Amino acid sequence: SHTDSLLSKTKCKGSSYGANIFAMLSEASFEGTALADIVSDTVKGRESHASFTIKGEKRFSYYVPIGINGWFMINSVPDFIINKEISSSTRYAMVLVIAVLIMGLIYIVYVLKRENLLRRKIEKEKEQIMLHEQEYKIAVAHSDSVIFRYDIKAKELLLTPEAAAKMGLPEVMRNIPESLIKDGIIPEDYADEFRKFYTSIADGSPSKTMTLKAITPSGKQVWHRMNATL
Repeated sequence: SHTDSLLSKTKCKGSSYGANIFAMLSEASFEGTALADIVSDTVKGRESHASFTIKGEKRFSYYVPIGINGWFMINSVPDFIINKEISSSTRYAMVLVIAVLIMGLIYIVYVLKRENLLRRKIEKEKEQIMLHEQEYKIAVAHSDSVIFRYDIKAKELLLTPEAAAKMGLPEVMRNIPESLIKDGIIPEDYADEFRKFYTSIADGSPSKTMTLKAITPSGKQVWHRMNATL
């Protein structure tokens, strides 16, 4: 073993305190303390530690009173044992920290790359939707068709300004379909079918088509073909 454990007494009849041990340590060169401090600590029953070099070897020592008849014990360990243990622990901790950092960086890169791809996909889809809407509006502007949106939860029809002007209706119509039936825009003959049309939309039907006769605010009867798509 590289560890030395020595027992001595602070008070021995006919001799000084720990004379043999302290005589040996008198040849040592201490760091941050002095032999006199160690002697004082042991006499007063205090535990402490010290670092010293003796015969070219650096050692660390820890001394503690046993509490029985003035006896105390000194443990002395060579410097390379301490450093070896510290270095091993330090290397393990560093490897662990580096591994965690690398995993963290990989995860961050993955998340950023995924978010970037998702953002690009969303932007592309938005561009496609806007393009389709513009193309559809251009096509509608050159026909008798009108565009409207139906808010299922609020039961509201939302018309574009152009569609509202063409049909002589407000841009927002509430309580659909009942308000159109109540106001006489949808004749009673088509009321049930008209209700089923919007019920089907609310139930999640991806598309629905209906042909019906309606009465304009000016009293004119016109035929409409309605196409709804979710």
